[in-house]
Amino acid sequence: MSNYVKQVIVIAAAVSCVGASIPASADGSVSCSIQVSRNGGMTALTGLARASSPVSGTYEFVVTSTGSGGSSNIVQSGDFSASGGQTEELGQVAVGGGYSAKLKVRAGGRTYVCSQHS
Repeated sequence: MSNYVKQVIVIAAAVSCVGASIPASADGSVSCSIQVSRNGGMTALTGLARASSPVSGTYEFVVTSTGSGGSSNIVQSGDFSASGGQTEELGQVAVGGGYSAKLKVRAGGRTYVCSQHS
């Protein structure tokens, strides 16, 4: 294999890693979670972020709800700021059937992803 081909492979591998997501708490600085609570026939899903030190960034909370009447997609997104050691609520959705939820938190040049399914 020529040096040129090796360089192209290395560059392609590096570029493919740029958009990769980091697990919800891989480095300990930021973590995300989805809290689930049930009340009667409804399920409330709350997207949460926690940071070990003050941080700001963006989030996207996507919930797909399924039931006998079909399915719906709910998307909440925006900017956030979190104080160190505090948990911040990023979004909340109530659904009456099955669900699939995904929270993406972007902060400090990294992306943290967590998900929850019924």
